[in-house]
Amino acid sequence: MKIAVIATWGFPGEWYLADYRPAVPPQDLRKWGKLAEWSYLESPITTHSSTTAIVKALIEERGYDVEVLIYGLDGLVAPRRLDIKRIPEDDVCRMELVKYVDNFIHNICSELGHDSNQGIDYAFLRAKAKELLEFMAKKYFEEASLDIKPLIKIVPAVGRFRLQ
Repeated sequence: MKIAVIATWGFPGEWYLADYRPAVPPQDLRKWGKLAEWSYLESPITTHSSTTAIVKALIEERGYDVEVLIYGLDGLVAPRRLDIKRIPEDDVCRMELVKYVDNFIHNICSELGHDSNQGIDYAFLRAKAKELLEFMAKKYFEEASLDIKPLIKIVPAVGRFRLQ
């Protein structure tokens, strides 16, 4: 059976490792409306993202063919810099993301080549936000040993961008 998992992501660069025990739906579709019929994993899935934990459970516990759609905000284009010293040394995945975000911020400011208070092409901002979210999704799905490339859609956030 094919299943669609639709998720909204804020800024995944700040997510910590956690143990997830997602609920898994019963095989019989008619029982999906009865939450009492759903089961929880006995062993937790340790990952940075509840999305990857849910997808992993659906694939491994039920054998579903899973497609993933992630909605992210265009505001991802202006992430704040993260302090690498605050990340546990054994959190290799997040350490890699923090380094990527620092490079991303540096590169985007260089590409703009001007004061961020001036006008910037919105298509450029959306493309950069998508690039960042695609990288983070790739890392989190790899971390969960999932060979899935989610579809990423960027939607408008509220406010101003401040690139620094």
